[in-house]
Amino acid sequence: RRLHRERESDPPRLPNGSWRRTRRFGAGFRCPVPLPERLLSDEPADQIVARRRVSPRRRANAFPLSIAQLLDLGPDKYVLVLGGRIDRLASRPRSDSATIEVMGKRLYTRPGSSLDKTLQDAVSLHLPSLRQWLAVQAGGSGSGRLDEIPAYPLAAKLTEIDAFVHEHLIPYIRDVGPGAPSSGHTSSRLSGSDTVRLPQFEPNFAFLGPRWCSLVPFFGKAGNRLTLRVDGDTYLALEGQPLSLAVSRFDGLLEDAVRTSLAAEVAPGGPDALYRDDTYSVVRTPRGRTYVVQRVPPYVVEGIDKKLYYFDGVDIGLLVRALQPRDLFTPQCVQVLQDYRHMFVYGFGNYICMPREQTYFRELDRSPLAEGILQQLEAARMTLCAGYMPQNAVMHPVTRVSRREIALDEARRRRLPIYWYYKPRRPLMARVHALLD
Repeated sequence: RRLHRERESDPPRLPNGSWRRTRRFGAGFRCPVPLPERLLSDEPADQIVARRRVSPRRRANAFPLSIAQLLDLGPDKYVLVLGGRIDRLASRPRSDSATIEVMGKRLYTRPGSSLDKTLQDAVSLHLPSLRQWLAVQAGGSGSGRLDEIPAYPLAAKLTEIDAFVHEHLIPYIRDVGPGAPSSGHTSSRLSGSDTVRLPQFEPNFAFLGPRWCSLVPFFGKAGNRLTLRVDGDTYLALEGQPLSLAVSRFDGLLEDAVRTSLAAEVAPGGPDALYRDDTYSVVRTPRGRTYVVQRVPPYVVEGIDKKLYYFDGVDIGLLVRALQPRDLFTPQCVQVLQDYRHMFVYGFGNYICMPREQTYFRELDRSPLAEGILQQLEAARMTLCAGYMPQNAVMHPVTRVSRREIALDEARRRRLPIYWYYKPRRPLMARVHALLD
C-alpha cells in the first residue's frame, strides 16, 4: 500500500518551483533530477556559456594569483616577454605600436609594463588574500595550532624541559646552525610596502595563442622553424608547450615564491618562536609543548617509473617530551607539521616512518641530547627526500600521493635538489676485474 501511494503521488517539486520526473535508486526511493540552467533561466544560452567560461568555479583554498589572469592569456591572444618587458601582438597598428615580424608576417606590438612590476603590484594588491591562503595551507597561524596536532604525552617536567632548552639546546643550535639567528620576539611580518621575492622566469618567452615557447637569439637560416624579428633582432622559438601546461608551471613558480617569502608569518618558526634561523627554530606553544623545527626546502624525487615528481617545502618537528634519549628517540618521533602528501607520512599525528637499526639508536644514546635531536631531524629530512628505494618502492608507491611531474630542465633551472631512484652498482675495481677476466 505504501509503494502504491508513492507511485500515485505527485512527483517532488524542485527548489525552483518546477516539476520534474524522477529516477529510481531502489524500491520506494525517488530522487529529483535538477533541470538544466538554460531551461530555467530567461538568459540566452550563449550568454550562460560565456559567463561560465569567464568565471570558472575555483577550487577551495585556491592560490589567489594566476599568470593567465595577470597577463590576460587566452587561446586567441599573443603576448611577448622580452628582457622583462611585456608586449602584446595585434594586427592593427596604434600610435605607439612597433613593428614585429612573425614568420615574415608583419604584426604590431602594444607595449606594456615590465613583468616584475606587474607581478609585484599584483602581490601587493592581493597580500591579505595571500596571507589567508598560506595560513589555511599551513593549518592555522602561529604556534597555537601545534597544540592541536596529536602527539605523545610529556615524560618530563616543564621546568626541566625549559632549563634544557635555554641552557643547552638553543646555544647548541646557535653554534652549529647554518644561518644567522634572529630573535623570536622581533616581528618578521611583511607590510604592504615590503616586496616579495619574485620567481626567476626565462628572460625571453612568448605565449602564442594555445602554445608557449622560449625565445632565444638566432643568427642564420631558420628554415621552417618559427622566428620573430623584433627591433632588428631575430629570435627562434624553442621548447614549445601547451598553454595549460605552461600556465601551471608559471603558477607553481609564483606560488613557491610567495610561500617562501611569507612563510615566517604562519610557519611554526614564526615571530613567536624562542629561536629562529634559516633552517632551525624552537617553538613554545601556549599549552607548554616545545618543538624543534627544521625547514625542508622543495625537492624532486625520481620514481620507479623513471619520472620526476615535485615535492614542496615543509616543516618537520620533534616534540621535546623527555630528557632521556631512550625515551625521546623512537622510529616514529618526528612529525610533519602541515598537511603533506608523502609516501612515508601517515598515521595519527603525521609521523614520519623511520625504521632504523638498533645501532643507530645506541649512537644517539651516547651523544648529547641537543646533538641527537638535530641528528634525528636530519635523518627524518633524508627519509623524506632520499628514502625512496627498491626495498620500499612497491609498498609505498610515489604515484599514490598525487604529486605533479616535473621536467628535468625545469628542476635544474629552479636549482631543485634531485634525489634519484636508488640503483645498486658494483665497485669500480670489481667491474675492471670482470672486464679483464
